[in-house]
Amino acid sequence: MSQISAPAPAGRTLSNRLLVAYALPRSGSSMIFVMVAIYLSKFYTDTLLLAPAFIAWTFLIGRIWDGLTDPIMGYISDATRSRMGRRRPYFLVAAIPVAVAYFYLWSPPDTLKDWGLFLHLTLAYLATYTFWTVFSIPHNSLGAELTMDYHERTLLTGVREGLGFLGLLVGTLAPPLFAARFGGEARGFSYLAATTGGITAVFILICFFSVRENPEFQRQHRIALGEGLRALYRNRPFRILVIAFVVALIGNAFVPILVLYVGDYVVGVPKAAPYVIFTYILTAAVSILFWTRLSRRIGKKETWSRALIVASVVFALGIYIHHGTWLAWIIMAVFAGFAYGCTMALAPSMMADVIDLDELQTGRRREGAYFGVWSFIDKSALGLAVFVGMYSLDLMGYVPNQPQTPQVYWTIKTLYFILPAICFAASFYLFRHYPITQQEHERIRAEIDARKSGGTG
Repeated sequence: MSQISAPAPAGRTLSNRLLVAYALPRSGSSMIFVMVAIYLSKFYTDTLLLAPAFIAWTFLIGRIWDGLTDPIMGYISDATRSRMGRRRPYFLVAAIPVAVAYFYLWSPPDTLKDWGLFLHLTLAYLATYTFWTVFSIPHNSLGAELTMDYHERTLLTGVREGLGFLGLLVGTLAPPLFAARFGGEARGFSYLAATTGGITAVFILICFFSVRENPEFQRQHRIALGEGLRALYRNRPFRILVIAFVVALIGNAFVPILVLYVGDYVVGVPKAAPYVIFTYILTAAVSILFWTRLSRRIGKKETWSRALIVASVVFALGIYIHHGTWLAWIIMAVFAGFAYGCTMALAPSMMADVIDLDELQTGRRREGAYFGVWSFIDKSALGLAVFVGMYSLDLMGYVPNQPQTPQVYWTIKTLYFILPAICFAASFYLFRHYPITQQEHERIRAEIDARKSGGTG
């Protein structure tokens, strides 16, 4: 496959071919990790009969490990010098191993129980996320380098997240179909893991052969690790964006983790859960076009702020969801998914704007360092939600496949509805202090371009 020409300058439109080739791995990762978010915990608790506390510790260990590997991978990617660039070599390193590790995550030996099963789960989980880190941080970093234009970045992330939502739909609907086709979840999920892992590996390789880097960024002098960390901390817009984003992500993370439990033990209609998930993801995907266009009119900050308000109100109203109200639950998912699409479309684009400010302050392009922290925070939100959710169920006396006590019922309801509403409201408050508007970004880019043209960059 021939390589695409170098990234277009600011003000030019990226080709459709480049947009799709860059975005394809996102659809693969979405298939992989939506299965982890929605089905993994319940598969291990209700099918393999592993105690929820074990799963909670697996996710907590994974997040501690990510706290080490994600920033390190970002620094390594920024510092890499090769004929293939700073980012693309790691696409080749990760493509096959992440598929193999993911297969083993869903294929534990039948003889494993308790501690043995916990060890298998933890090791396979760590391997999957480690190899994904090796790919995803360079990949996200490359996305921030493909264009310097304020709105074109939103287009790029919109296409990426749009394909990601297609992957979410497939990863949500396929597991029950594979379980029915292959005689149960144990075999069905294993076959599906092999399929989705293989597809993801192919998508990563397509991206490797189709997108290349801007060589200008590789010629820059490296920045020392300590100095880079201090500069990263001094970037006030980055601190605000990260804190607001992680609070919102924690709220969103409880949705896929507990949706099957809500269907079984709160609404009492297990068959409604897949429709809720499908509706949530579909409306999120459709909403990307709306939020992208709105951001062009009123800016990214005001657009995301409005979405956070919508999300907070919708989840607060979820307190009225109870046994038999499956239709109201689906209607709620329409509005919740609509708001969620804004977060996924705009947050990475705003991250790229923050990195421009760092370039102005340090004279370096350090996407890897920023997306290393960003990736850790993204995964930590899910890990924290799983730890809190599973440990809370265990403490309240959750018994799989049985009617639950009022304590378990209200624990599920609080974690799924009330806590996310609080998180979105808090994220809205924090984000009001974010300073980078379109006008401010134009000023930043103008100063960077003036420095380069004057030979001082």
